[in-house]
Amino acid sequence: GHIGCAVDITEQRRHDWTIGEAERRLKHLVESSQDLVYRLRIGPPLAVEYMGGAVQAITGRTADEFYADPLLASRTVHPEDLPNLAVTMEGVTRMARTVTIRWVHQ
Repeated sequence: GHIGCAVDITEQRRHDWTIGEAERRLKHLVESSQDLVYRLRIGPPLAVEYMGGAVQAITGRTADEFYADPLLASRTVHPEDLPNLAVTMEGVTRMARTVTIRWVHQ
């Protein structure tokens, strides 16, 4: 005997490919950017979840250094710009839409 079942997953696969393609394009856009793009988890615990773009050119540090030490930014930003860092929920709520931060290279 033989029993079979067929389900058309064409639309599901097309949707999956579209999401994957969009993620690939976004990653390429960020990595070829002259800007710094990051995602910081406020906590607990505080963590840098993503750091991309021109990380080393802008900060003088590698993304891996920020992943290993989430407080590195607070020690490498120009002292006058420290209030612009949003590393607490309170800081995030009062943060301006556009923030300029000066980084002090090694």
